[in-house]
Formats: sequence, structure tokens, C-alpha cells
Amino acid sequence: MAKAIPSVGALRRKCEVTDEEIDAAVDAYVENLKVIPFCFASGHEIDVAAAAEADLAAKVTVGDPDRSAKFRHNMVRTAVLMAQSAMGRGVVDHANSNSELRKAEVQRMMRRLIGFARGLGLDEATIRRIVRQVAADMPSRMDDERLVEARLRMVAAAMA
Repeated sequence: MAKAIPSVGALRRKCEVTDEEIDAAVDAYVENLKVIPFCFASGHEIDVAAAAEADLAAKVTVGDPDRSAKFRHNMVRTAVLMAQSAMGRGVVDHANSNSELRKAEVQRMMRRLIGFARGLGLDEATIRRIVRQVAADMPSRMDDERLVEARLRMVAAAMA
């Protein structure tokens, strides 16, 4: 009997993919609407565009300018969680996929840290440099851990 292809939601329940990875895949799609498969650290991949296209609610919501960004994000996330994943088949440009993941991570961290960093008197270029470095130094860490590290580095930079 053939082995069933797991949904992303099933992989999440088995801790093979993280919420942060799912959010990064959704963010990369919602912000750019690019049709690139997203590769999770576990080796599973998902075509977010195909998942959003296959889910009627997500398909309608993504194109609706009257919907908030958070609502669009949640609808696409739901479509991704229900979609079936595939193990890496060697057809994905993993460097490009990982690059999109890093960009989405940096953008999400920037949104959460910008007020704190500006309160310290740091300019945006310094903030972005610190956030990129933390994302590169701590790729497998949870967002909260990376945010703490980024704040520590920002305080050190403000004191220098």
C-alpha cells in the first residue's frame, strides 16, 4: 500500500515543520505572490501558490483589496496547512527558496523591532544589518530567541 502524503498541518503536529516556517512561506507568498515552492528544513516542500489557488476562500481573499493583510495571511496559512506536502524531489531551487525564507524572516523581525530600535536612536541601516546577522547566526532558533538576541545587539550598538 502506498504511503499517504502528509498535509502540512500533519507535519506541524508531528513537529516536522514549525509555525515560523509556515508563516515565512505564507509571508513570502502574500508579499510577492511568487510561484516558487517553499522548502521546509525537514526536506518537505509546498507550492504555496498552488495551495492558495486550490482553496477557494484563499483564492478569493488574496485578490480582495478590501481584506486586511492579516486576514489574507490567515486564509493562505489555512490553505497551506490543509495542502499536501512533498519530499524534496530535486526540482526546487533550494538556495532561492531559502533566500525567500530569510527575506521573510528579516522583514517579520524588522516589523517587531523597529520601534524598540528607533527608541535607542539607531538608524534603519544599522537595524537591518543587526537583524540580518541574527537571522544568519541563529537559523534554527525560534523567533523569540532571535528577537532577544537582536535586542541585545541593538542595545550594544546604541551604547557604542
